[in-house]
Amino acid sequence: MSQDQNSVTRNAQAARNEAGQTAERAREAGSQVASTVGEQGRAVAREATTQVRDVAIELRERAKGEVKSQGHRFAQSVRQWSNDLASMAEAGKPDSPVRGLVGQAADRGRHMADYLDERGFGGAVDELQKFARRRPGVFLAGAVLAGFAVGRVAKATMGGGPSDAGDRSGEPGSHGGLPAVQRESQ
Repeated sequence: MSQDQNSVTRNAQAARNEAGQTAERAREAGSQVASTVGEQGRAVAREATTQVRDVAIELRERAKGEVKSQGHRFAQSVRQWSNDLASMAEAGKPDSPVRGLVGQAADRGRHMADYLDERGFGGAVDELQKFARRRPGVFLAGAVLAGFAVGRVAKATMGGGPSDAGDRSGEPGSHGGLPAVQRESQ
């Protein structure tokens, strides 16, 4: 039995050695897989970062192009309005003070259109910011006046509400918006 025990002991020892070597190879393979996965993950992250940056650059360029295009369209509209004002001024009476004011407005409109064509909205915003820093009180007063003017123009273009429609049924002493002839017959 000693020979059988030696044989079993040797086989067990060989199996342990083989199992240890297999475990070591498995650890090495796992380490290599983990290393490869890490490298691949970093490569994917770099690629994603590059693509996001490229998309952001492309969107920024598109936005700049659109702003520039809109600026040119706006400049063309201002130039057309200025030309219309100039035509009005030329058609007016030679000694009329309104003619001079309309002519000045047309000239300033042309200058503004030229400025927008040359520098775009970005240049106009920069100039406005510089002016606001130099003269904040004048800037704020101008902003209030411009807001008031825009509000008045918007109100005028949208109509004044029910009183403009001829229905004054909510007013004291009204007769439901009936014409005067019909009211007298009641």
